[in-house]
Amino acid sequence: MAEGGSEETTTLQAPEPAVRVKISGGMQKWAKLRKETKERAAVNQQQAAMLAASALESTDPESYVKTLRYPSVQTYSALKKKLASCDSEWMLRFLEEDGLGILFESLERLSQKGFSSFADAFVQLECVGCVKSVMNSKTGLDFIVQRRECSRKLAAALDTTNTLVKMQVFELLSALCVYSAEGYGCAVDALEHHKATKDKRHRFCLITDELKKAETVQYKTTLLGFINCIIISTDGLEDRVRIRNEFIGQSVVIAFLSIFGNTLVCVAVLRGRRLRTPSNLLVVSRRSPTSAC
Repeated sequence: MAEGGSEETTTLQAPEPAVRVKISGGMQKWAKLRKETKERAAVNQQQAAMLAASALESTDPESYVKTLRYPSVQTYSALKKKLASCDSEWMLRFLEEDGLGILFESLERLSQKGFSSFADAFVQLECVGCVKSVMNSKTGLDFIVQRRECSRKLAAALDTTNTLVKMQVFELLSALCVYSAEGYGCAVDALEHHKATKDKRHRFCLITDELKKAETVQYKTTLLGFINCIIISTDGLEDRVRIRNEFIGQSVVIAFLSIFGNTLVCVAVLRGRRLRTPSNLLVVSRRSPTSAC
């Protein structure tokens, strides 16, 4: 008791439990780790952006191939623009520097990794866009049809949940089918290889399984277009009937679609501008003059 009759009281605070201190320390370490991870990702993106910018200033294919070691939207976007405007000599040098091989490796890695955000899905889509730019040139197509491992790696990119990527891959396989007899052989070989690696019973299981699971009309139309490209690109009536019977043997629904698929593709293409892809337009152009399309 102090003078004057007043009392002074002291409030004692209980010490915080040791467990709370440990949790706080763990959270701090986790926050630090997340920060370091983000910083490293930002550095990688900066490096990719700088390499992409330097590649744009350069004219040699080697610089562009180096940028592929740092996959990013900027890298693939810059390369895609260059591939769309380059001449055949530049394209051949890019292919000889294993540019397409690196694209296939990146695409396979991205497909196995999957995507947890829109950015991941967009990077994967841009990578497929680069492959598509290569195949839009005669030099690129000739390079691929001479190397069956290329079409096999392309089909391996179908092991993804990204429907947009799978649509583009099936369109590219369709383009191979109708390009030449060698291209048709590459596309069928890719299906055979996929059947062997995934231990499937039939080589067309990849297509029919996707058709059964497809949720959008656009994706179904792309798959139907691929089925028709396989059938119409097969030489000889007997071989065409045999190919059609393979589809019939897997499902009654698939049998209907494989027989009347051309008409369905024609109707879908005429109704929607976004469905007017090269493979679908080819199916339309090969319809007889007396058909409804």
